[in-house]
Amino acid sequence: MKEEDKAAIVNALGLNGRVLGDLGKTDEDIPQLVHEIMVKDEGIWNLEGIEQWISEEEQEAILSIPVHEGEEQDKRIWAIDKSRVYSVKFGYASLKVAMQNNMCSRASSSHQIDKRLWKVIWSIKAASKVKVFLWRMCRHALATNEELWKRKCKDEPICVLCGEDVESVEHLILLCPWTRQVWWQGCFGLKICKERVRTIDQWLLEVFMEVSKLSKEAESLKTTIAYTCWVIWNSRCRAVMEHKEVSGDKVIQWIQSAVSEFLSVWNQNSHQVSKALKPTSKASIGIIIRDHFGKLIEGDGKKVIGDSVLISEALAVKEGMKLANILHMEQVEVEMDCECSFRSIMNPTVGADWKIRPIVADIVSLKNCFNVVEFKCVKRDANMAADWVAIQSRLGMGFAELSRYQPSSLVRILEKDGLPTPHSSVL
Repeated sequence: MKEEDKAAIVNALGLNGRVLGDLGKTDEDIPQLVHEIMVKDEGIWNLEGIEQWISEEEQEAILSIPVHEGEEQDKRIWAIDKSRVYSVKFGYASLKVAMQNNMCSRASSSHQIDKRLWKVIWSIKAASKVKVFLWRMCRHALATNEELWKRKCKDEPICVLCGEDVESVEHLILLCPWTRQVWWQGCFGLKICKERVRTIDQWLLEVFMEVSKLSKEAESLKTTIAYTCWVIWNSRCRAVMEHKEVSGDKVIQWIQSAVSEFLSVWNQNSHQVSKALKPTSKASIGIIIRDHFGKLIEGDGKKVIGDSVLISEALAVKEGMKLANILHMEQVEVEMDCECSFRSIMNPTVGADWKIRPIVADIVSLKNCFNVVEFKCVKRDANMAADWVAIQSRLGMGFAELSRYQPSSLVRILEKDGLPTPHSSVL
């Protein structure tokens, strides 16, 4: 497949504009265009063809995007600029900024740590102190003999426990004879190959990437690796301070005990933790339809997929127009209180925000269902009835025959809005 023909799901799907996997190097029959993973009839995404190429976070990002119902062609966008259109000027500017940032963040040595490693470390199921330790370890911020010798705090950098080599972070955690025994016997038979260890961060990232391929045991393996590094360091410090030899068997027992204890607590609270920390991509919208006399004709509320207020507002307009079409209305006036959505609808080719451009395209298509369509941007106070419906929808309320049976709380709102309603004393 030619490079210019290669398609990517880009920032329009919330994935920061990067290509998902190196699709050009595979012979598998996988989707090449965004519309190929859309099931437009059902309004859902089908990720079976690409799920092995993307992370769970990226899958959730895609699933949080409303499915476009139109027939517009896929196109690339430039994620860095607001216009989403690439230009040489912005390409040069973004490259210059990236180079300046790299220069500012560069450490005293020329070695650069892969940013993917930080993402993996902070996502590991482990205590915070263990994650912080891994961060310090990869930054060579441990008081090893080598680091102390460099700062003229030690006369020599040789490892105290083996006396064979310089006590670098790599030697201490991976290559010292007793630590090799710990990795082999205590961490699922992991054999340390000296030739593969260039830096501790490079080794750790490679191991984590290999472990990630084991879907069933990946999380527990990462936890064990993290605690193994942490226990090795603490065991070394105890041995040096107390002038004792390190017992590999006791270290392995400590690792197994620490991992087992943490995972047991984690599993007990996993439901509560995931519920509290996992961001929701669902929202609720409210629709109120009335005639030109202000009489309430119909109302509806529903939960939709949308990770921003802008998307939710645009979806409310779209669903409202679909409901009006079901009611066979010929002339409609659509009121909304989101100015950004209003501008996008009024000028879809230039003014539409890229996040809601597919939804705006559906709204423009729905205009053909009516003889006359007029859009208005109103103050939020004039849209309180629809807001009430959205809130009640989020709480699980149904809206069958809302025009006939109106709750008292909605009646009061409609009275303030000036709509004809039953007298308060009747309800």
